[in-house]
Amino acid sequence: MTRKIVLTPDLLEYLNRLDSFHGDFIRRITKFYYDFHWQWEHLVGCVINDPLAVAYFADRSLCHGFEAYVDVETGGICLGQTVVDSMNFYRRQPNTVVLDETDAKAFFYKFFGKLLKKEWAELDLLETMCRM
Repeated sequence: MTRKIVLTPDLLEYLNRLDSFHGDFIRRITKFYYDFHWQWEHLVGCVINDPLAVAYFADRSLCHGFEAYVDVETGGICLGQTVVDSMNFYRRQPNTVVLDETDAKAFFYKFFGKLLKKEWAELDLLETMCRM
């Protein structure tokens, strides 16, 4: 799901043009993630999971998913991996909602709007810059 929430160089530059103080701050704190995603995935940009999680709790319409039983493996070769029983194979009661869809455009409007204290109409170029 969060692979749709990628802060691309264009989005970062737009943020910087609208507000160089916040733009420079975001550029500095995401540099490690830009480098990481390029080195491991050849992704130009960085996946910003944490702001999406915060935005989801503020506006549940940003993401959608399904109920499933989920557990975390505590031993063996899969140590630490999350196991999602999306096919109800184990016949266990669902214990979480697995979010697998997100509205990237709405997220970036909220993210930029809150960060920069701007209305959606003031973010005129964002529509064409969002990965959707």
